[in-house]
Amino acid sequence: TCHRDGVDVAGRVAPAMPHGELGSCLQCHVVSEAPMAGDAIVGGPPIDNSFAGLQPPLRGERAWLVAPPTIPTRP
Repeated sequence: TCHRDGVDVAGRVAPAMPHGELGSCLQCHVVSEAPMAGDAIVGGPPIDNSFAGLQPPLRGERAWLVAPPTIPTRP
């Protein structure tokens, strides 16, 4: 993959992965369709997508008064 040894494509760098292989690349990468990994490199510029994240909550609940906010999750 791009991150196994690192790769430089048209001045953009995909650094070598600092951890072992993870089962879901979607933890970091989101595309509109599922292209093969090499297609983006051979085909040219990065692939645009329509990813839109959720609105962050204004305040998180806390376990107790001085605790940090909880990490919001989708119901």
